[in-house]
Amino acid sequence: MNQTPAQTPMAAYRDLIASAEIEADPAQRLALEKLQLLHSRLERYDPRPAGWAGLFRRRRNDPPPQGLYLFGEVGRGKTMAMDLFFATAPLARKRRTHFHAFMREVRERINRFRSLPEAARDGDDPIPPIAAEIAAEAWLLCFDELEV
Repeated sequence: MNQTPAQTPMAAYRDLIASAEIEADPAQRLALEKLQLLHSRLERYDPRPAGWAGLFRRRRNDPPPQGLYLFGEVGRGKTMAMDLFFATAPLARKRRTHFHAFMREVRERINRFRSLPEAARDGDDPIPPIAAEIAAEAWLLCFDELEV
């Protein structure tokens, strides 16, 4: 793939076409247009909670941008499109992973939570604290190989 860093997913896609690394594809272009919209929304999104520091940010408490699910036949370029999006996503805290690996990790965190003494836990439900941990680690999650 092209080694020159592009600033947006659509620019990265155009660079690949211009360098003849891939051929233009209308379905891929449509997916990249949708990813470009999400990229633009993420540029204005700040997931940190409002507080004193939040008074100085331009935007506070905006709802999170709606995610995107790409689907199609094997070999259509879904992973490539997601990789272009992820590489250019304007967030410092981001994570790309295979869905099954992510779920194995969540299961390990649940098991670790349940092995804690009751006094060390915040309630009996492991999901809220685990979700908070994951959200603190990554403001953007990109899953590959997700099946619905």
